[in-house]
Amino acid sequence: MKILIVTRIYSGLVESFRKGTWKPRGMPAYYKLIEALDKEEGVECEIICLGKAPQDIKLKLGLIFPGMKTRFHIVPYRKIFRIGGVDRVLNDAVQFCYAAPFVRGSDLIYTDRVHIIFASFWKRLFKKKVVIRLFGIGRLIQRFRTPAGRLKEYFRYLSFRNRFDYVICSKDGSGGEYFIKRFMNRKTPYAILLNGIDRPGKAETPLTTSSEDIRRRYGIGEDKVTILFLARMSADKGPDLFVESLTKLNAINERFFALLVGEGDMKPQLKRRIAESGLWEKAVFAGSVAHNDIYAYYEACDIYVSLNLIGNVCNTVLEAVNAGRCIVTFAPDKKLHTDSDTHDLFKDAAEFVDRRKTSEELPIKLNELINNGKKREELAKRASEISRHEFISWEERIEKEIRILKKTARS
Repeated sequence: MKILIVTRIYSGLVESFRKGTWKPRGMPAYYKLIEALDKEEGVECEIICLGKAPQDIKLKLGLIFPGMKTRFHIVPYRKIFRIGGVDRVLNDAVQFCYAAPFVRGSDLIYTDRVHIIFASFWKRLFKKKVVIRLFGIGRLIQRFRTPAGRLKEYFRYLSFRNRFDYVICSKDGSGGEYFIKRFMNRKTPYAILLNGIDRPGKAETPLTTSSEDIRRRYGIGEDKVTILFLARMSADKGPDLFVESLTKLNAINERFFALLVGEGDMKPQLKRRIAESGLWEKAVFAGSVAHNDIYAYYEACDIYVSLNLIGNVCNTVLEAVNAGRCIVTFAPDKKLHTDSDTHDLFKDAAEFVDRRKTSEELPIKLNELINNGKKREELAKRASEISRHEFISWEERIEKEIRILKKTARS
């Protein structure tokens, strides 16, 4: 079976493409599938990564990483006339033509939502079996919700209505099932898959630090309740909401210490806000953390806060639940169709706040948990139960997806 994977150039693979060494970051559902297909007997995999915005990366065709047999073709975005709309159309045309010969020679096409228009042509012109992979929905529901929004992206909207051979969507709280039922062809079979997890102590590389090391490093006293926020420091992850809530929490309860882990364009302004609020001794930016050390940070905290505006069944929340932490996150939003999955999965093991009232409700919720150690322990215990009964390893999760691909190719 010959599988062609066509996706945009994900930022977590840029360094690998630059250096020619396979060291992916982020998006384990994507790179772990590639690794598994590379080793799968009877499967030949070719991958085309297409740039959709200017990136510091060069054209590379037929790249094979050491220890792998899969070939990668990296086609970056090129500034031609330096006119946004014109350049996008020309880049899409060039990239579509480049991919066409590979499409013709493949048994199955696996592509992300960025290339939904391409996928429609591949399905109709080349009569190929096409699997659409939705790594979450992002803001598509909001964009397609009104007639004006659908008209603005008319061709993309129509492309989603095509009948494809299968749709695989991540269960991440972004409203995937609602989107598929509302905006995609009802005859297209689909699966909503929860991401896998790595059990503590069974990561690809051993821990290089411990929760005790972290508490010592940042001088966290035994009397302090530690609150962890782990995400990219960008607006869609809600770090500004978290910092604002900390300033209000400090006015009613000073018995806490906050760790903010991650990098991003909002970090400088967040640090200024922390300084202005006099929270330097209670809130520390830890920067980026190696993935194999992430669980040490979860174990060092008492409360984990996730304020992802897109959805909160993300990898960090799954890891925090897997580590048996007390979780605070967003309640379901019926208007945006987000976080229904989050509530369904964690309703007995988390505390929820209204995203439209975060800065009012989150400080109160954190204050209650700081003062009630018994409740924190009970929520953490329930989180551990969910992890044991509902979560599966990444190996099992990827095997499930490969079975879907094989079955679709044979059908």
